[in-house]
Amino acid sequence: MIISRSSIRGALILFFKIVLNSSFVAAQGSGGNVEKEIEEAKGVTEEEMIPDMSNAEGEGLDQIISSYLPRNFMEPFHYDPRGRRDPFSPYVKIVEEEGDHHPLENFNLSQLILIGILWDVSKPQAMIKDPSGGIHLVGVSQRMGRNNGYIAVIREGEIVVVEEFMADRKVSFVTRVMQISQ
Repeated sequence: MIISRSSIRGALILFFKIVLNSSFVAAQGSGGNVEKEIEEAKGVTEEEMIPDMSNAEGEGLDQIISSYLPRNFMEPFHYDPRGRRDPFSPYVKIVEEEGDHHPLENFNLSQLILIGILWDVSKPQAMIKDPSGGIHLVGVSQRMGRNNGYIAVIREGEIVVVEEFMADRKVSFVTRVMQISQ
C-alpha cells in the first residue's frame, strides 16, 4: 500500500492539533479552537488517522514528523555526571570524626567489663576493664564501643549504654545494661 504525502500530512496535522494544541494550533492559524478540532476528529476513522507506513516511499517517517514538530521539542539529553552526586549513593553519610577517640571505642561492648562504680560523688563514674587489662574511669556521655555508643546513665551497680546501628538505611538505637561482674 502506498500512502500519499497529503494523507500522512493530514493525519499528522490532526494528531498534533489534538495532542499538542498549544503552539502548533496557533502556528497553523486555526485560532486555538480545541473543541471544534475535537468535534472534527470524531468523524475520522482510525485508518485515516494512523496510516500504514510499512511501504512508504520518499521521506522517512522521522523526517515527516520532525517537520511538524516545534523546534527543540525533544532534543537528545546528554548527562554529564561531573560535579554531581552519585544518585545511587546513600543520601546521608555517617562521617567518622577524626581526633580524640577514647581507647574504649576500639572494643566491642561484649569485650568490656564493668568492675566498679564511684557512686557517692557529685558526678558518678564507672570503672571499665578492657581486654588488654587496662582500667578506664568513665562518666556520663563518655563514648565507648565500636558502634558509636555512649554512657546514658550510671546507676548503683550498673551503667546504661546506648549504641547506634544502621539497618535497612534506617538508624536505630539499642540500649544495653552492663552490670558489675562478680
